[in-house]
Amino acid sequence: MVRSDPLKLLMKAVNGEVVVRLKDGRSCRGILEKCDQCMNLLLNDAEEIDEDEGPIAKYGKVLIRGSNILFVKLKE
Repeated sequence: MVRSDPLKLLMKAVNGEVVVRLKDGRSCRGILEKCDQCMNLLLNDAEEIDEDEGPIAKYGKVLIRGSNILFVKLKE
């Protein structure tokens, strides 16, 4: 069984598109610019989305604190 380190996967996803689900139920989509050991994420071209209906609001560049993240979905 191969274990993968989530932070290593995030580091490999830099410059790729991600969807971040927050603990309050909101979702944000953008291009991952940076991440750190606390899983703080810096996204470019970020927008809040409703996964069924699409974009709700466009934000540009945002910092998402790691303690607010429920999960991160990497785009292939």
